Amino acid sequence: AMFPHVSVKNAKVICNFGLRAPTFPPPSDYTFIGDLKQADLIDGPKPIKNRSECDVLMMVGPFGSGKTKWATNQACSYPSKYYHVVGTSSLMNNMTSNGKSLISAVENQKFYKMAEKAMHHLILDFDQCRNIIIDDCNTDGDIRTELLLALVSKGYKPRVIVVINSEETQKAIISKMVESTGKPFTN
Repeated sequence: AMFPHVSVKNAKVICNFGLRAPTFPPPSDYTFIGDLKQADLIDGPKPIKNRSECDVLMMVGPFGSGKTKWATNQACSYPSKYYHVVGTSSLMNNMTSNGKSLISAVENQKFYKMAEKAMHHLILDFDQCRNIIIDDCNTDGDIRTELLLALVSKGYKPRVIVVINSEETQKAIISKMVESTGKPFTN
């Protein structure tokens, strides 16, 4: 199935779905979307009608335990659920310009707290019902409780997914992360 989408900034776009003559001749085997028969069309995903029907999963576990990996695998394993994996780390990683981080290591902690608050507002202010996996690494227990209570008050039924490794596995993961990043681990 193809669901056309155009996203541009400061530009005008005109799409021809077959309602007017093409400016340039299309390939011989090409069919405009507007010329397709109803039987050839596929409906898009049906929206979730009620927030209580949404999957809201909150990841909890120690640093490097595999929370993000589990969340990504869950989203990939159930593509029909259209999970939105949201988290402060992914928000921070996307704050770049020309592929370079906008935030220096010194400012990182300050921006992390701001991004964490922004992420919680974003989650609570979703207008549409969505399936969400909150991959917000090691949020303070009080903040986590506050977010869960706010989600419940909005009609969601959140679930907490706890990921814990054995002590040996956790040590191996941390040493591998320290080796790859060159940064010492602080908990």
